[in-house]
Amino acid sequence: MSISKNQLLGHWVCDLGGQAEVYQTKKKGDHFYTRCQCCGLVQGTGAQRQQKIYSEAKFISGVTVRVPANVDANAAKAAPVNEPEPEQEQAKPAVSDFDPSEKPSEEQSEVTETEPSVNRLGVAAKALPLLVLGIAAGVGAWMN
Repeated sequence: MSISKNQLLGHWVCDLGGQAEVYQTKKKGDHFYTRCQCCGLVQGTGAQRQQKIYSEAKFISGVTVRVPANVDANAAKAAPVNEPEPEQEQAKPAVSDFDPSEKPSEEQSEVTETEPSVNRLGVAAKALPLLVLGIAAGVGAWMN
């Protein structure tokens, strides 16, 4: 798969789970770039991506890897990721089934009056005849 003029430095598991080849530019910043089947060529230079590649890549022994400009070389390499412990489910209050023969409680029987909803089309419906009249006048003036 290697078609880069830069030296293959190692391999890294990309964000989609593919096996990506890791290369490094010779330009200012010494950033990594990757190439894999699922992502293709990715040349993102963001600090988070560069740090992740630097920390997680399996570099080939004997190759020279320069630390990219936006990478903390002292950060722990390939530290194991601790999975968060699953939270214990809190007891949920029991939900009773609906019983049609049950009399409604006072809370359920309260009916609150609300303001009638505003007819949003009311204003537009009143302006519609004026709009049609204006268009008709314009077309009539244009045709004369």
